[in-house]
Amino acid sequence: MVMNWNIHELTAMRAFSQNLGLQFRHDGLLNPRIDGYASPIDKLQLPDEQLAAIDLENSTFRKRLQDGVCSTLNDRPPATGDDQIYTCGAGMVTFNVDPYGRLQLCQLARRSFFDLQANSFVNGWIGFLSKIRSCSRSKSSACDHCTLLSHCLGCPGASELEHGDPEKPVARFCRLTHVRMQRLLGDIPGHLPDASCCLKQNAI
Repeated sequence: MVMNWNIHELTAMRAFSQNLGLQFRHDGLLNPRIDGYASPIDKLQLPDEQLAAIDLENSTFRKRLQDGVCSTLNDRPPATGDDQIYTCGAGMVTFNVDPYGRLQLCQLARRSFFDLQANSFVNGWIGFLSKIRSCSRSKSSACDHCTLLSHCLGCPGASELEHGDPEKPVARFCRLTHVRMQRLLGDIPGHLPDASCCLKQNAI
């Protein structure tokens, strides 16, 4: 995790990893603690411009992101009203079990859980997680039509941890997505670098 506290060590950490013949990946997106405590985030989170610049320093990542954006920027279909909340791999190829034996969709989405001390994993995987995965959105937002959605840094789990609502976007993730895409592609039709185009509509 890259933060204000250790940003000065990033180059050394990357070099250390490469010297061992290992791939190096950093992450600068901070979430609240699992109890919802989020006070230190504003002090620890790197500024959007700085974090976006660091993310795009990796030429391989930059090219992969740019190719993906160019192929999907205009592909977002109109909202159908029944889109699933979770479109990631959580509950399909991954899961989380906490120290108390509670099966959850992922490390961030912990409000709903299945007790593995009293039930089988198979029932939790096939029944409980599948039921959560099948939940559809209950409210509309600017995200439904956003052409950057495929590359958004937010997710329902982060929203649930931040707001207690998997459908309410996290403002700082939205802002960083816009800053990153603007640095990558320049001006993007329908979007502003400060993400006010989306944040005002969502009233985040």
